Amino acid sequence: MCYFEFEGNKVFFEEAGCENDKHLLLLHGNTVSSRFFAPIIPLLSKKYHVITIDFLGNGGSDRIDEGPEDL
Repeated sequence: MCYFEFEGNKVFFEEAGCENDKHLLLLHGNTVSSRFFAPIIPLLSKKYHVITIDFLGNGGSDRIDEGPEDL
């Protein structure tokens, strides 16, 4: 599993596909995770370097107890 750190929290991401200059970043909606894209990643990865992430509080990323302070 791959992670990067954001403000002290681990954020899960995955990469698939060809290593070229055509990158495709897939961002999930509010109530799902990056696994939502699993059925289409094999098709997209034939042409693109596909990157998916799980937002904090979703999927394989760390859980958070509070939202942004600006709200």
